Amino acid sequence: MPRMLGLLRGVNLGATRKVPMADLREAMLADGFRGVATHLQSGNVVFECEDTPVDAGLWLERLIRERFGLDVPVLVREPSDVRRVLEANRLRDVACDLSRYLVAFLSEAPAAEKLRAFDPAEFHPDAFAVGEREIYLWYPNGVHVSRLTVPLLERRLDLVATARNWNTLSRLLGMLEA
Repeated sequence: MPRMLGLLRGVNLGATRKVPMADLREAMLADGFRGVATHLQSGNVVFECEDTPVDAGLWLERLIRERFGLDVPVLVREPSDVRRVLEANRLRDVACDLSRYLVAFLSEAPAAEKLRAFDPAEFHPDAFAVGEREIYLWYPNGVHVSRLTVPLLERRLDLVATARNWNTLSRLLGMLEA
């Protein structure tokens, strides 16, 4: 059965939108997912499923809505997608602190005309590079002081986005390939 990575958007970041990972694992197993494992408390779940990634994401969104009462977008990626992102490493020449180097996964490829509206100078010293269905983000001073935020990406690109740092992505690929 194919392994996949579910990236839950915006859970467990504060006092609201709580999805306990142990409860999520239990609910997923009871609903038919297999080989469920989570990483950290920030909405990373590896699982096995016969569905397409899009259908698996919709299934998981429905499950979270029914079980936890939350509307949570879920982006699903296959191991080859995560490996491709890590191998491309589009900001390798500037990103020297992997905890400040993030990848924002997008619900689909961004439209070229919407990307043209992003002026790199507007976000300096932060940097970004566009991949296939992701945007690489370098925050030399930290993500919390940046104007280049995931909600900004979502608004300007009109897409769902959720970000993970480089260290987390490397660990998730290890889980997918284990």
